Amino acid sequence: MKTLDISASNQFYGTVAEIKEGNFHGRVLVNVGDGKIVSATVTMDAIQRLGLKEDSVVYAIVNPADVMIFAEFPQ
Repeated sequence: MKTLDISASNQFYGTVAEIKEGNFHGRVLVNVGDGKIVSATVTMDAIQRLGLKEDSVVYAIVNPADVMIFAEFPQ
């Protein structure tokens, strides 16, 4: 499994399965394998800035307070 060289240990490599867009925030569903989905609510600005779309390769980084999405290469 690929990981980033960062302090967060709860990181999941996967692909964007679906983006549910809202006015200001969207929900990004990330397929991390074995039928498991990680969901994150992020701003629409971040979705656009990262170039996220279905099948984008991303990392879901989880800490006790929130989930962040990191796109290795904006598409």
